Amino acid sequence: MTEESFIRVESKEGVWWLIEPEGRKFITIGLNHVDPLLMTGPYNVERTLNKYGQDFINSDGTLNFNSQGIKRWYDQVKKDFDDWNFNTFGYHNTLPSKTYSKDYYYIQPITLENVSYHYEDFPDVFSNRFQKDVENEVRQVCSLHKNEKNLIGYAFMDLPAFEAGNIELATTSANSRASRIFLKLLKQKQGFFKESPDLIHPIVNAYRSLPLGSAGKKEWIRILQTHYGDPETAANVYNLKLTSWKQLEETTEWPVSNQIKNTIRDSTEMLTSIYNQYYFLHYTLIKKYDPNHMILGDKLNGNKGIIDEFVFPILKKYVDIIFIESFSHFEKQVDLLKEIYEKTRKPILIGDASFSVLQSNQIYCRGIHCESQEQVGKNYYSFMKNLMSLPFMIGWHHCGYIEGHEGLRVENDPFCSMQCGFKDPFENVHIDAIQYVKQANSLAEFWHNQQPTLFT
Repeated sequence: MTEESFIRVESKEGVWWLIEPEGRKFITIGLNHVDPLLMTGPYNVERTLNKYGQDFINSDGTLNFNSQGIKRWYDQVKKDFDDWNFNTFGYHNTLPSKTYSKDYYYIQPITLENVSYHYEDFPDVFSNRFQKDVENEVRQVCSLHKNEKNLIGYAFMDLPAFEAGNIELATTSANSRASRIFLKLLKQKQGFFKESPDLIHPIVNAYRSLPLGSAGKKEWIRILQTHYGDPETAANVYNLKLTSWKQLEETTEWPVSNQIKNTIRDSTEMLTSIYNQYYFLHYTLIKKYDPNHMILGDKLNGNKGIIDEFVFPILKKYVDIIFIESFSHFEKQVDLLKEIYEKTRKPILIGDASFSVLQSNQIYCRGIHCESQEQVGKNYYSFMKNLMSLPFMIGWHHCGYIEGHEGLRVENDPFCSMQCGFKDPFENVHIDAIQYVKQANSLAEFWHNQQPTLFT
């Protein structure tokens, strides 16, 4: 089979589209967090079991994805997707893809189990161990999805956040207690971006603190060797009294440097090398095991309105679609979207963005906060229309489908009880919002098909 047998991207008369194998062009309109877990809170699990079947969960309380109960629930999900004009399951979904891959387009994650993606203990991407781990996962994932006609492409686990999530959202909530809790959970989940006094990025600091012989440490020393003629000069920049490259490689505690310009340069070059290696590994291995599907990369964090300059050439080399999250109004992110396209010439998919209303039984809710569900819908409509006026945009995946309320506790995702959606956990649809969502989704391809106009 050839690439034309699978979904691809093309620019037609200056406008980017996703193209089905049969040649039909389309926009991906998706939902994240179509998650049956949100149906098993202490407040709604009894209702769920009564409605969909006791086999919805196993005896230990975990989800039974092979059950008739979850199959019945998915039938309801399909009705909602079709009624609301969604066509894609986004990156953040826990349902097994075999449940929906014949019905809808989808993004397939490639993630490594038992690997921390916090910056403090992010794995050594230059090591043989990491390369083997990535290859094992890519081989397994691609073997399951390489023949799927509805697969848009592969995305992989986010690099450690260059910025630690949407701090602006967390600090502008009217509820200060909620903001504090949100920030605490954010720190636990992502690690909190905190530069050292000499502006060494914490990921770089973790790598330069690796022991002698580590592949990542050798890469740090290589960078120092390219900039400094001898080890004594390099050591002096970092307030160390050492006379050999081996001594520098043995160093695991680095004093604060007083040469800020050199330090920033070294740190940025190391970040570039880490980022390039991470992307290169995924790109080459995905192409090895599935040469026909597209690559979206990791989901860029656009919440601060800035993408580091060194990232653009890497994206240009290794991805087919720029994948980004940006929880902000259109007018706050449009300049960044334009910059990304100008520097990569790749179509862009927003994989995470949403509008929400903080519910009385939520301490915090993800998404741009609105005063009412009607305002959620109107904002969605406006955001979609403006987004589709950009010729390089190929879609938007809303975060998410169903709300989570306080009381739902999940160790590996502390945000479950803060999830926003178009239904509450008791499956009551927010009609005031969804009426606008349905309209916007039905008009998205029409808007995108017009000659790009001024934003409205």
